[in-house]
Formats: sequence, structure tokens, C-alpha cells
Amino acid sequence: MALNKTCRYCPFCDLLIARKDEIDASLATFFAQHQPDVVGNDYLVVGTFDRPDWQKGVNAPVPVAEMLDYLHPMQGRGDNGIVVGCCSMSTKVEAKAEDDQTQQARRNNAQRDATSAGQRGWSDGR
Repeated sequence: MALNKTCRYCPFCDLLIARKDEIDASLATFFAQHQPDVVGNDYLVVGTFDRPDWQKGVNAPVPVAEMLDYLHPMQGRGDNGIVVGCCSMSTKVEAKAEDDQTQQARRNNAQRDATSAGQRGWSDGR
């Protein structure tokens, strides 16, 4: 089955990022109508298609062998096919923490400067 699913991409890791619950919901919706006995079974994501190649299968039936010619296979996966993170995610978390620390330091410095100015009798115009 070829889903019409757009995923996030991490250029640093060359990793596509998709939410499993979104894929599960798409598969469950489709198979509940067409093959209810397979709903809830395990599945494997084998690759991706470029949108024009995917569209060919929407407009007219395309043999599986021909569709496989357009498939971009996954290069590898972690244990049980689950990837738990990538560098861009951890970098964003670290950058956010650094931003929070920087903002707190600026507030502390501004507060210290205001306190010092008040103790020295400076006005706002210094």
C-alpha cells in the first residue's frame, strides 16, 4: 500500500520522521473498509515514492513490479524498525535550553544593573 503521507526530513541525519500513530490511523481506516481482518497487524515501511510516481498509481492501476522501480528503499532502521531520535531533535532541545539560559542570564544582568543603578542614585538617563 502506498500512503499519501508527507513526512518531516532531517537533512543532518538524512532521516524521514513520521509519527507511528498517524500511519497506524491511516492504515486502520483503509483496511477497516477493504480487509478488516488485517487491522492491528504489524507492518513494515519499506520506502518512499516521489509524488509524481505515487500519483501514477492513483490515476491508473500500476503493477507492483513497476511501482517497485520507483521505490526509494529505506537504507536501514533501528531495533524493531523504530528510530528514537535524530541529531536535529536533540540539537533543537539543546538550543532551546541554551536560549532559556541566555534569556535568564540577561534578565539577571538587567535586574543587577537596575539594582546597582538605584544604589548609586543613577536615574534612567544615567
